Amino acid sequence: MSLPHPDFEVHDNVGRTTEQITAHRDDRPTADDLHRWAAHDAREFSTALPTARLVRASATGPAISTGSAQQLS
Repeated sequence: MSLPHPDFEVHDNVGRTTEQITAHRDDRPTADDLHRWAAHDAREFSTALPTARLVRASATGPAISTGSAQQLS
């Protein structure tokens, strides 16, 4: 195992949080990384879903959310 170069170790951590430094050392993602990746995956997933439309069943009935292009009369 080689020791890190002393001239670069201090400067590499400037502007990083303790969590970022520890995560890099342990080779794992930070909580912010996980949230960012989850948001990205959720955005891709939600854009792939068919859009739901709000349709009135009757004057006294509740609104029905449908995922299809059909409209109730």
